[in-house]
Amino acid sequence: MRNNIRILGFLLSFCLWLNFTNIYAQLEVTQESDAEKLAKAFVGIGLEVSNATLTCPEGGSGFFNGEFTNLGINEGIALCSGTIDEMPGPNDESGATGINTCVDGDQDLNDIIIGFTTNDACILEFDFIPYSENLSFNYVFGSEEYLEYVGSSFNDVFAFFIEGPGVPFQNIALIPGTTVPVSINNLNDASNSEYYVDNGSGFLLTPTRQCNTMA
Repeated sequence: MRNNIRILGFLLSFCLWLNFTNIYAQLEVTQESDAEKLAKAFVGIGLEVSNATLTCPEGGSGFFNGEFTNLGINEGIALCSGTIDEMPGPNDESGATGINTCVDGDQDLNDIIIGFTTNDACILEFDFIPYSENLSFNYVFGSEEYLEYVGSSFNDVFAFFIEGPGVPFQNIALIPGTTVPVSINNLNDASNSEYYVDNGSGFLLTPTRQCNTMA
């Protein structure tokens, strides 16, 4: 019997920001705002997708090709709180963003990073029918806030919420071996550093964000 599993969203409030050294090629990105195309690209060929919706800042979603980079994933979808055009880097300035106005955050994200209020959430939500009992996905979390805003109120966060028959609502994007959500304050050069890759530090300047808090 096939059961619908509902992916309640890639809820991201960051822009993947990578600075590749000369031995790697440049990350390639293409903007795309069609929720169904993004969802189908994520789950792969042959799986049925329905009810796909995208709530995201303009220019914050699309596809990437990282085959010849140090990203660790050859291709996939990208969801950002800013614009994906900023993804290739380099991470050489503080507060870089392609979007200068604040849009809504997400309550589910607020609930997993207590004490922070999110803004600029990029949310992809869809239903799909799995054909096996196991579900897995690969992702890379990145943020322009590294490292200058670690420990500050600018706490970018990523979550992957899932719900379905016999599967309670939960975030399955956790730091391995823990129940800790993935955010810049939880994963950096000092905390869970075995999962952190330094791709540039940015400039240590005074924050220039227009929101009171960002995550």
